[in-house]
Amino acid sequence: MNKKDQFIGKIKPDINNFIHLIRNNRRCQEGNEKSFSLFNSPIEVIVLSNQVTDFNDIITKIVYYEDFNGSFSTKYVEQKLFELLHKILCDHSRANEYIGELYTNFIDDSKNNWRVIAQLENVRFVERAVFKLMDSTLKFMKPEELFDCTLKLMKPEDLSVSINSLQRDLLGPHYSNWELSHCIYTDVTAGDQLKAEELAIDNFNLSLNLLRLYFPNLNISIKRPISMSDTQEKIAYEIISTNVTKKYGNISVKNNEKRCIDLSPKIYDYLVKNGINSLSNNSQIGCALKISDVVKDCLYWYGLALNTSLLSAKFLHYVTILEAGLKLNREDSEVTQKITDRCSLFLETDVGRRRKIRKEIIKIYDLRSKVVHTGRILGKKSEKELEDMALQMRLTESASIYARSVLIKLIRENNQRNGDFEKFIQDLDDMNHKKCT
Repeated sequence: MNKKDQFIGKIKPDINNFIHLIRNNRRCQEGNEKSFSLFNSPIEVIVLSNQVTDFNDIITKIVYYEDFNGSFSTKYVEQKLFELLHKILCDHSRANEYIGELYTNFIDDSKNNWRVIAQLENVRFVERAVFKLMDSTLKFMKPEELFDCTLKLMKPEDLSVSINSLQRDLLGPHYSNWELSHCIYTDVTAGDQLKAEELAIDNFNLSLNLLRLYFPNLNISIKRPISMSDTQEKIAYEIISTNVTKKYGNISVKNNEKRCIDLSPKIYDYLVKNGINSLSNNSQIGCALKISDVVKDCLYWYGLALNTSLLSAKFLHYVTILEAGLKLNREDSEVTQKITDRCSLFLETDVGRRRKIRKEIIKIYDLRSKVVHTGRILGKKSEKELEDMALQMRLTESASIYARSVLIKLIRENNQRNGDFEKFIQDLDDMNHKKCT
């Protein structure tokens, strides 16, 4: 049985059951939740509210089907499922053919290359500096560079396009915003626009969080993304903000008063010397668990910690970084002791300073236990009021310092340890064993 037939065999029973469930649905029925129809077609696909769970289960099964490698967004798969259901309702005898076509189209589209570009706020690139941070590139992009970037994504027969027609036909009115812009871009593999942008935003956030790791007060952000695919489709949009309470929406055009940083080649050299290039080092593939993967996970939590103003969330995110950076996934017991020992050994050589770190980590974990197991909200007045709040803020600040220090040093030592995270943990434990004997 080939892979297409295997897909048909796995999906068709769910499709048949759902077709039977919705065949007699009508628009006038109470609980009409979703609908789909094609122009000039008398048949309409109606999904009632009590059928949405079954509908979503089929979407999930397709989205995570192993042959598609997670390349499609849920919204895109939903649209294709609606189209498939419409075809089968029109002619059930061709169900196998239609499901097979869906599989073939998904396989063909799943490895499309996308480039997603966004402008940046609160940053200036000095001396035409180019920052390659993991899977993204930050640079000062002149109009002709944006033009060249677009040409690479176009079909050979369209390469005669002029800059003026590119501005008019591809980028439209948004093009004026892109002249002499400070940009970030990434290349991803995805099956549809929404998935490409989802993957791109992940790459963007990791790269920006990496910068913020070294410059904690930096408020660099993305604005007005433009996405261009290998099919020459233009997707341009503003960031839309919606006030749910007052029931109105607006396009955000804000005067940002946040701190702006000049990024120069000297700064980039500093980052390179501290090991950021090793985060994309393919020689580490043989490791069971790569330090670069651990760093990327930590950068995700670091960004969340910086972005939230809620003290409890900020505190827990910093502690999560300590655990992700200093603990193996399979370790479930004596976590506090392990994090305490490894953090002190990793960050300090002086015995007195190590002792201070241990004491503070123990206090941090005591507070973490209260938050996790009682739902305690930090920063909220208690009986002790100011005394209690001051301690919480002090421990949150300590957690942030240790999390940031561990992450920066882990990046620096990535190359020296050949990217092997388990070896890194073992080395720390060996140091602790020698110290105790």
